[in-house]
Amino acid sequence: MSSNTSVLTPDQYDQLTKAERDAYCSALADSKPWKQPGYDARADECNQYGYVPSIGLGAAFLALFILLTFIHTVFAVGYKRNWNRWWTMLTITAGGILEIIGWVSRVLANSSPYDDGPFIAQTTTLIIAPVFFSAALYLLLGFIIVELGTQHSVLKPKLYGAIFISCDFISLVLQGAGGGLAATAETQKDSDIGTNIMEAGIVFQLVATIIFGVLALSFRRNAKRAGALPDRYSRLYYLELAIAIGTAMVIIRGIYRTVELAQGWNGYLIEHEYYILFDAFPMVILLITLALAHPFWTFPQRKLKTIDAEKIESQSTMA
Repeated sequence: MSSNTSVLTPDQYDQLTKAERDAYCSALADSKPWKQPGYDARADECNQYGYVPSIGLGAAFLALFILLTFIHTVFAVGYKRNWNRWWTMLTITAGGILEIIGWVSRVLANSSPYDDGPFIAQTTTLIIAPVFFSAALYLLLGFIIVELGTQHSVLKPKLYGAIFISCDFISLVLQGAGGGLAATAETQKDSDIGTNIMEAGIVFQLVATIIFGVLALSFRRNAKRAGALPDRYSRLYYLELAIAIGTAMVIIRGIYRTVELAQGWNGYLIEHEYYILFDAFPMVILLITLALAHPFWTFPQRKLKTIDAEKIESQSTMA
């Protein structure tokens, strides 16, 4: 550690302005204390993670998200049906790109955990990415409702996308605004305000996803009573299963993030890296499940030609 830079106590550090903190951490970073034996990340006020992000863990999930995003993009580009191409490109691929940015940032943070850039990038993108995956689930459920009968659903097919994507947009704004404020706050009060806004966005998304799940279960129950459910192991069965698993993964991840932020930036979960697996693994499972049950496989082009806008409109009118 540089002899010209004395180490501050937590109380002394808290009294500094953001500019003074940046100057202090920049001077301290020259000696790269995180590479020294016996380094205690949680005692280092300049290390916002509470640990040094693992390059192995970061590289592993980065590779997974690159592969899965590539697969979904290939499906979207290679599939000829416009609706499928667009919802995939605008939801799953967009979410996958955000996950990639987040995990690239965590890999970069391994060599410089003091830098604000990677910390802000990974915080924002990894929290926002699942919003786009949820949108895919909403649209897929609407498609199944059209196939099995809109009379079994509380809402019209188009309303699932309209209502819940709107909820996700609100959640997106709250999480983005809160994350930006918390990451750039000059005072603890501003940081707490940003954290609370971000947590409100995550809770809002979690509640919306649970409501979506309840409506999906209600539709399935009504369809079952009417004998309209697809045969086990049919194409629609796999798509239904993918939506159920995907929704469960979004809820699990939302619960983890809610508890994490409720503990604050110095909480136990946020300062122990292995807990981020509760964010990463559910999203990997979601993407794998949607790839296996993707309309590219479950709805061949020749079948989709019979499922057109007129059918959607006529069933929506009957509902």
